[in-house]
Amino acid sequence: MTATSSDVILDYPVDETWQGFAGVHGGVVVAALLAATRSLVPGTPATVTTHFLAPLPPGDLPVEAALVHPGRTAAVTARIGAAVQGLIRVIRDSPTIQGDATIQGDAAIPGDGGGSGGAGGSGGAGGAGGAGGARRPADPGGVGRSVLEAAPAWAPPEPAAEPEKYPRLDLPVQLVPVGQHFEIRPVSASRPLAGGDDPAFDVWIRLRPAVFTTRTFDAPEAAAILLDALPPGLFATLRAPMPIPTAELTAHFAPVAYQPDSWFRLRQRTAWTTSDLCVDETELRTADGTLAAQARQLRRIIRNRL
Repeated sequence: MTATSSDVILDYPVDETWQGFAGVHGGVVVAALLAATRSLVPGTPATVTTHFLAPLPPGDLPVEAALVHPGRTAAVTARIGAAVQGLIRVIRDSPTIQGDATIQGDAAIPGDGGGSGGAGGSGGAGGAGGAGGARRPADPGGVGRSVLEAAPAWAPPEPAAEPEKYPRLDLPVQLVPVGQHFEIRPVSASRPLAGGDDPAFDVWIRLRPAVFTTRTFDAPEAAAILLDALPPGLFATLRAPMPIPTAELTAHFAPVAYQPDSWFRLRQRTAWTTSDLCVDETELRTADGTLAAQARQLRRIIRNRL
């Protein structure tokens, strides 16, 4: 691809410690697409859809991104060779998300083509009325402010406990090297390969502090990695591992402020399964229960490989 003013080519370094079950961890791949998008379009990602067509080896991932719609909810396509293709919708820096859950400044951006409900559409963190459920009511005060209708708060179970008080779960590094970068503290009884009845996990999770001594992730990139951190929900019902790679992942990012190195509560469940496909639904919330991001993954079930 020949770079133009609307294109960017980014070499995204990934070493072997960021490998998943086969190839570079999917969440890290999504983070690479978001990083290339950030260098092309200033703003906050609202959603990303990524199709995984082949595994990626570690190394410098050559991410090619192109701006295909320059509106307020900008659209960027991104790819990594023939292995990964993605579409990212970005909320421009105007309006800017503030810490008090308001959106400031409604100046129109030329070229905005509207679309069905903005980046959010009708599902995920979006909701009707634009990115992340943001609505634009009348402004009787004339101050150019729109109120962000926040997602309903979710409270940790009582009595509330610090994440460190829960037992730690270490993913087997020999199978998933990326597991060494996560600190996982299960809340529920579900464990991978425990042969349980419920295809779901409920954990506290964060990127280990050591990660940030050598790398920099912004909040959406960290959320993308954590949304793909756990094995498929079906692993809670299995006794032995089997390959269940992600074919497609769509994530929605709520317009809230949080630190990428924070603790998060992550819930993941297999919503449906057939003999060769399944879909996982994942929800990531901050420690105070605020929705940070949601994801759905289409996975392939590959039997008799191990």
